[in-house]
Amino acid sequence: MARTTTETTRVLTVNEDGEITGESTEVTTHEVRYEQEPDYVKLYIQTLSVFTDIKQTTGKVFYELVKLMSYAEYEQLVYLNPVLRRNIQNNLGIKQSMFDKALKELKDKGLIRKVANNTFSINPDYVGRGKWRDIRRLRATFDFITGDVQTDFGYGEQ
Repeated sequence: MARTTTETTRVLTVNEDGEITGESTEVTTHEVRYEQEPDYVKLYIQTLSVFTDIKQTTGKVFYELVKLMSYAEYEQLVYLNPVLRRNIQNNLGIKQSMFDKALKELKDKGLIRKVANNTFSINPDYVGRGKWRDIRRLRATFDFITGDVQTDFGYGEQ
């Protein structure tokens, strides 16, 4: 991202007696480049209370999934191939059975939903990654004909 600034300088020419003998104006244009905002994940503070009802290990698994999820424009998906599953299990020091129980609890609590084999979507009501317009699109769908707003994405039903 760049921003252009203009600097105007008034130059006066003064003789030995201190009298102004000339005047000119110099205009300088600078282009300043700002670093783009780094990637981030937003965790909606108002909905943090949901975490009080999940086991500690389940919360850690959820955090690992959030780190792997795609941006909202790509539906906040997590692709859990066998290598990623094993890496998460090793990082957390848990067995596959505990990992599977944590995934089930996350689904039951509505934090994630299974969208395909080894593919999960993180509920955008709790966590959003990317531009707000994309997160907002995931959080609500609108029927412009009937005026209905649908916000149920099927989390917690599988």
